[in-house]
Parts: sequence; structure tokens; C-alpha cells
Amino acid sequence: MHSQELYNLDTTEWSPRFVFSHLRDLEQHYTLISLLLMEKDRTSFNEYLQPDKIKKSLVWKEKQEKSRHVIEILKKRQHAIAKEIKYYLAADFWEIRNIPRPVIELRPDPEFLLDSQR
Repeated sequence: MHSQELYNLDTTEWSPRFVFSHLRDLEQHYTLISLLLMEKDRTSFNEYLQPDKIKKSLVWKEKQEKSRHVIEILKKRQHAIAKEIKYYLAADFWEIRNIPRPVIELRPDPEFLLDSQR
């Protein structure tokens, strides 16, 4: 193979394959974090329904604080993933390399998540 064939292979095959694979992985991570946050929310609500006697326990309070910390970390990571996906989708290399731009709809909507973090 000469250099033009290698360039064409990189442009038409390997670059799109890498980008699509990376975007699919990011979308999957975003979705998994969403599911985990929904479960954390449900668990948190069920723990909130515990009797006051249990809620006064230092162990329970410590557990709640750790849970809130984990939720905060997950939301930050989810926000970072949404930002990275948005960056890739807004890039101009799709047109330059003549690659069809994928359509990715993140659920829940990242804009909703941004509002909830403020």
C-alpha cells in the first residue's frame, strides 16, 4: 500500500470507526449513570421514610452523607460525558472527512441535569 491508500483507509474507515465507537461508549456510560442515579433516588426516598429513631442514628447520617457525595460525583461525571458528546457532535471534522454525523439523544436531557446542578 502506498501513502494515499493508507490515508484513504484512515479517513474512510478507521477514523469513523474510532469516533463512532467512542461516542457509543460515552452514550452507554451516560445511560448507566442515569440508571444508577434513578436507583439512588428511589433508595434515598425509601430511606427517608424510615422512622425518626433510625434517622437520628449516627450510622444512618453517615450513610446518607456518603450517598449524597456519590450522587454528586455521578452527576458531575454525567455532565462531563454530556459535554464531551456535545463537543464531538459540534466538531467540523464530520464535514471535512465526509462522515455522516450521528444523532444522539441523551436521556435524561443534559440541559435538565445542568439546571438541577445549579
